[in-house]
Amino acid sequence: MTGLQSKPEIPSHWELAYTDKLASHMVQQFRRATGLLADGESPIILANVGIETLCEADWMVNIMVRAYKNQIILENIDAIRLSERAQMESKFLPASNAIPTGASPLQDITEPAVIVDRSGVILTWYLPGAVSPPNQMVLWNNVDHLAHSLHAGLTAGAKGNWRTSEALYNMDADTKGVINMSPAWFQQARHTMVKLGEFAEEIGDTCMTAILAQWPSVYNVGSLMVNRASPFHVDRFGRPQWFDLLVTFGTYSDLYFLLPTLGLTLQYCPGTVIAMSGKMIEHGVGQTDGDRAVLAWYMRDEVHEFMHVSRSHFMRYSDVANL
Repeated sequence: MTGLQSKPEIPSHWELAYTDKLASHMVQQFRRATGLLADGESPIILANVGIETLCEADWMVNIMVRAYKNQIILENIDAIRLSERAQMESKFLPASNAIPTGASPLQDITEPAVIVDRSGVILTWYLPGAVSPPNQMVLWNNVDHLAHSLHAGLTAGAKGNWRTSEALYNMDADTKGVINMSPAWFQQARHTMVKLGEFAEEIGDTCMTAILAQWPSVYNVGSLMVNRASPFHVDRFGRPQWFDLLVTFGTYSDLYFLLPTLGLTLQYCPGTVIAMSGKMIEHGVGQTDGDRAVLAWYMRDEVHEFMHVSRSHFMRYSDVANL
């Protein structure tokens, strides 16, 4: 999720249209708080949006503003070289048993920040506390309702994908497991989503048409993982220019998100949001006490290729001023 492109017309009855309007409000609030708002720009009026939703959006904007004002430049990192290396690696093989444990020799980051390479390419948005405590509680309460489906997603032994292996989950926890969500495994980003809708109508796929109308995100895949550790890995299905979006919540403490590629450790408290290029930045998370869930949003390159959507460029720190 990156790059600055003109916005296609989203059907007004789609859930994505609601998301888009709320995002536009957040962008305007962000620009106002950072002094980037143009003189005389009309405020965005949001109809049928609850006060709780607006408060949550403004809470997150405040954290993003703090991150934007705390730019961390990694002079030893070149995003282009990282992306070239990522493209050459054709297989996605996490190191056996390489799950982060204990203290790390990497540099600790605890405050909201935008992490960039030597030329200003944004590598990671780090947003601790971006999800308010009340909203975290709502999210966790909803996780409990999915306990059966979450557990059904687990696999034993060498079966299936490593992401679903029981070995990575806290099997003593009352709730554990994984659910993958997608309106289909072949779709989206804003341009891709609209093109998929047109394609579905052309071929008379009423099921796809109905599902796309209910899908609220520009990401084409979402995963909910509960009480799972992640071995060090990179994600092979996206593009180096795109940000994976991770939201962690629950009742736990003392957890860190490790980025050995960048030489950084991010404090991973409940309510943290991280947007990063999972394609080219190795990352991993260990086990923790208490209960933890992570909601991960990401995209697949073959979806965009299938719909003939042009690839975006890397987003730079300077691009934020043009949102």
